[in-house]
Amino acid sequence: MKFRADLYSGGERIEGHIIIDEQLFIWKPFIPKLARKLFGVDVFEVPLVDLEGYQQKGKKLIIGIHGYSEFPRFRTKHSQEIIAAIQANNHQFRMYASNEITSEFNWRGLIELGICILAVALYIFLQKMGIL
Repeated sequence: MKFRADLYSGGERIEGHIIIDEQLFIWKPFIPKLARKLFGVDVFEVPLVDLEGYQQKGKKLIIGIHGYSEFPRFRTKHSQEIIAAIQANNHQFRMYASNEITSEFNWRGLIELGICILAVALYIFLQKMGIL
């Protein structure tokens, strides 16, 4: 089964899809193979038995993998279908309680917003001083 699902990594959203078969969970980006190497983005495969749990909220799907400290985060319209496909081959795959996964704060987005605000304030200041 193949589902459109974008991966969030380092504050960026990488377009791709999830492929689930009887044994593997695979995420594959849409970008060409050469670009994957240049940007350090690659396919990842995980045995279905290593998937521990999930948390789903709207279009966001977070999946826990045994042995990984970070949780891959996806944006997809197909969360329920992905969860069902995994559970069909991994009966231990469960929904995490709300306190089992902490929210990842997007510092990069906050910094970018701060820079934009400072740039606008500087522009207004320079206009008032007659420099621009």
